[in-house]
Amino acid sequence: MAKANKGYIFGLKGNRGELMREAERVLGVQLVPELTTAWECYRGERVRYHLYRTTEMAGYLDWEHLKQVWRVEKERVHPQRRTVAGENRYYVTNLHVGRLAAAQILQVVRGHWAIENNCNWTLDVIWDEDTKVWCGKGLALQALGLLRLMAYNLVALLRSRGWRRREAQQQEKRGWRELLDLILQIFSTEGMACSGLQVSIGF
Repeated sequence: MAKANKGYIFGLKGNRGELMREAERVLGVQLVPELTTAWECYRGERVRYHLYRTTEMAGYLDWEHLKQVWRVEKERVHPQRRTVAGENRYYVTNLHVGRLAAAQILQVVRGHWAIENNCNWTLDVIWDEDTKVWCGKGLALQALGLLRLMAYNLVALLRSRGWRRREAQQQEKRGWRELLDLILQIFSTEGMACSGLQVSIGF
């Protein structure tokens, strides 16, 4: 990606042992964050985010295109148990320091977490797509990928808060015919545009 003159932001995990250890060593001693967000409520807790970043590791090891390393700490406080917990995640990027402001970095990272916690968690953990291989060659892979994306978009819409509120107000179960009509509406061109969903896959 870097050779193609494109920017990247990668989550740093344990499979990059030495790089991860160096990031923890360099950024772990930083006590003053570059940016701290305001407290907000999330799932019954108060949360805020702290951003730390360094250019000290530029070009480290075989990552000659590496420019920055970020540490994003998520601080959580439970109002009843009065417990405080911190969760750190590390990121590497070839973007120059001035490319993203601190607030933009946190916005990008939170968007990444949203994808991990919603789409990827559903596909990997609930549906076991990585461990249950239904097909392994030819056009079947493309067709299955498209069907999974369509199914996920449908599930995401049906489990949304707005849908649950409407169900609670009606106090009745929808019939299969009504549900089928809804599915057809969702996956029609007009329905996709209205719902804001996109079903696409690159081959």
